[in-house]
Amino acid sequence: MVFYVKQGKMPKYRHTFDERSNLLREELFGEESFDGLYSLLYHRNEPTRVLDVTEKEKKEFDPSDEKKMIHRHLKTSGLHRQGDLITGRRYLFYNDRIRIGLIKPTEKMRNYFRHAICEQLFFLHRGSGTFSSVFGTMHLRTGDYLYIPKGTTWSMAGSEDLEIVFMESKDRIDLPARYRNGYGSSREGTPFYTRDIEHSPA
Repeated sequence: MVFYVKQGKMPKYRHTFDERSNLLREELFGEESFDGLYSLLYHRNEPTRVLDVTEKEKKEFDPSDEKKMIHRHLKTSGLHRQGDLITGRRYLFYNDRIRIGLIKPTEKMRNYFRHAICEQLFFLHRGSGTFSSVFGTMHLRTGDYLYIPKGTTWSMAGSEDLEIVFMESKDRIDLPARYRNGYGSSREGTPFYTRDIEHSPA
C-alpha cells in the first residue's frame, strides 16, 4: 500500500538543504535501489558511522526429516521465559523461506539490532512495549501487529508480561492483492483499513 508519510524537520525539496550551517545527511533506504519501495531518511550525523558491529550466530534448520511432518499440538503457554527479543526466540515452524515462533523475554535489549536477511512481523499476544528505530518511536499494546522491513535498525523495550508471536520471511511481507485496488489502496470491505495503520512516532 502506497501513502506518503512526512515526519520531522526536512528540506522542502529532495537532495537540497535549508541551512548550510546545519546540513542533514540523506539516506535512501530500500531493497531495490531506485526501482522499488523506499524511504528517504535524514540524519544529523553520518548514517554510516557506527561504534561497533557484532555478528550473531546463525541458527541452522534441517526441514528434510519427514518424521517431523505430523500434526502437533503446541502448548506454548508452558514455555518458560528466556533471553531478550533476539536471543530468546523459539522457532516453532519453518522452511527455507519463512520461520514462525514465539518470544517470551526475561531480559531487556541492550543494543540495536538489524536483520539483513529477513523481513519481520510481530504480533503482541500479551503485554506492551516501546519500539525505536530509524523511522521513529512507537508505543505498542496487546493485539498490535508490527512490521519491520529488512535492514531496519531497531530496539524495543517491553513490559514484564510481554509475549510476541513473530515471523521472519525472506520474501516481502505485504497486504494480500485481493485487499488492494489497482492503485494500492485498501478495498472497501477488507478486514483492515488504511487508518488502522499507525506510522507516526510517539
